[in-house]
Amino acid sequence: MPLKLSLDKIFKLGVARTFQIPALFKTLTVRQNVQIGGTFGNPGKGAGMSKHNLDDLIDNTLEFTGLSKKSDVIAEELDLMDRKLLMIASALVTNPEVLMLDEPIAGLGKVDSDKVMELIRNINRKNITILLIEHVMEALMGLSNRVMIMHHGEKICEGDPAKVAKDEKVIEAYLGEEYIHHKKL
Repeated sequence: MPLKLSLDKIFKLGVARTFQIPALFKTLTVRQNVQIGGTFGNPGKGAGMSKHNLDDLIDNTLEFTGLSKKSDVIAEELDLMDRKLLMIASALVTNPEVLMLDEPIAGLGKVDSDKVMELIRNINRKNITILLIEHVMEALMGLSNRVMIMHHGEKICEGDPAKVAKDEKVIEAYLGEEYIHHKKL
C-alpha cells in the first residue's frame, strides 16, 4: 500500500520538487512566490523564522538562482527560463536535502539549457541530492552520476551515464546512433 504523507510532512523530511509545467502564483511577484515557499513550504524552518532571517534566506536564494534583479516582476510576465528558475528558487528556499526536478530543461534553447544545467550543478555542490526527470538526453547524461532509463513504464537500463549511453536498448529507444558518434563514448 502506498505511503500517503501530507505536503508539510514531506517538506519536514527535507524533500522539495518542481513541476514540468511551472506552477506559480502568477499575479504575485518573484519575491512573493519565493516567500510563500519559505514561509509555508517548510514548517518548522520557514514558519518559525524571524522576518529578518526569512528575508535574508529569500535574498540569498534569489541571488543564487539569478533572479534577484527580477524580484519585483510579476510571475506571469516572466519568460519560460525565468519561470523555471522561479520554481527552483521556491523549492530551494525550503532548504531541502532532496530536490526533485521534473523536466527543468524542457522547452529551453541551448544557452538557457546550459545556464540551468550549471545551476543544477551548483545546487548539487551544496550537498543537495537531486532526482532529475529529463528527456533532453544531453542534459541528463551531462548532469547525472547515475541514470535509470525507462521506456513505456519499464526499466531498460540503469548505471553510470557512460554505461547507459552505450546500452543498445537505450540507443534504440532514445539516443539514436548519432548520439554515440557525436559523443564518442
